Amino acid sequence: MKIKWNVMAATLVVTSLLAGCGAPKTEGTASSSGQTGSEAAVSNASGEINVYTAIEDEQIKTYLTSFKEQYPDIKVNIVRDSTGIMCELKQILVLR
Repeated sequence: MKIKWNVMAATLVVTSLLAGCGAPKTEGTASSSGQTGSEAAVSNASGEINVYTAIEDEQIKTYLTSFKEQYPDIKVNIVRDSTGIMCELKQILVLR
């Protein structure tokens, strides 16, 4: 059961971070590859993100591999610590 919660928490963190990586929606026709402007912008996304997590190293490798397949030009900085530390960090960030 603990692993399920860790996986769900990691999925939520990654999804939340990816939501901020999207480009603004643009109107237009599909490109020759069949992608619309916003789909092409997401698939060509580049930059850097920070991921704060308490999941195990083995699970991080799985998520990172999957993410890198979809977004090869995004550098991912992983900050891994205990659940208690991550909860404290969240509280600090919420109070800002």
